Amino acid sequence: MNKVAFVIGHNKNDKGAYSKYLTVSEWTFWNDFYNNYLSNLGDLFNHSLSSSYTSRQKSMYNLTKDYDLVFELHFNAGPLSANGVEALIYSGNNKMKIIAELYCKLMSDKLSLRNRGCKEKSSGNGFGFLNLTKGDAILLEPFFGSNKSDCNKYSHKEHALIIEDLINTYNKL
Repeated sequence: MNKVAFVIGHNKNDKGAYSKYLTVSEWTFWNDFYNNYLSNLGDLFNHSLSSSYTSRQKSMYNLTKDYDLVFELHFNAGPLSANGVEALIYSGNNKMKIIAELYCKLMSDKLSLRNRGCKEKSSGNGFGFLNLTKGDAILLEPFFGSNKSDCNKYSHKEHALIIEDLINTYNKL
């Protein structure tokens, strides 16, 4: 059995995107999700309060270095027309590409979200987390908090079941 960690994107001072449709920030949304649905699947870590992105990522590396699989939880925000699910992985990690593609497919199939696919990162947003995590890492963006339809389709219960499926699949790879 592999050790699993969940990292909440952002921190209590920088709570990330705010969804007017869910009336909540990413940080609060994902902490509640973990506490109610994921606590039996792995350990929770929150980013440090440092204002430096690099120092937050290095701190998270130290906290999660003994874990095999690390999820970072976010939701997207953008123009009202932007929608769908995507997953970010470190470029070239074929094992995590399987997991990311499965994630997007399951979220799309079960919640009728547009499948934006797996994004392999070698720079830009999310790269620091993916690059500095010792174990296999994936950054989940299940929906756009700025899109009313995405918010209405999203289900914590279904999302938790999908994450459990991902962990089971990962353990078999």
